[in-house]
Amino acid sequence: MTKHTLSATTKMEPNGRVMIPALIRKRLNIEPGVRFVIFIKNDQLVLADEQKEKLKAWENLRKKNSKYRWKPGEKMLSEELIEDRKKEAIREGYV
Repeated sequence: MTKHTLSATTKMEPNGRVMIPALIRKRLNIEPGVRFVIFIKNDQLVLADEQKEKLKAWENLRKKNSKYRWKPGEKMLSEELIEDRKKEAIREGYV
């Protein structure tokens, strides 16, 4: 373990509850009512803050889709749609 690693031992109760030791809660500033996401990664159970996981997911999605984002100097899709609708209205005699 590195000097930044903190470990504690806990056990699962018969009803499935697992207590997070106070030392860990204090170190991570975990307050009552915090929601968690539980998942398995590399055959390890991972307990992660739900809000932080959502932010990470959005950031990953943003990075993955950055090639589809609008870039300065390009025409926005909304502008193209408005132009198309105007042309269509003129063709159909509404303007």
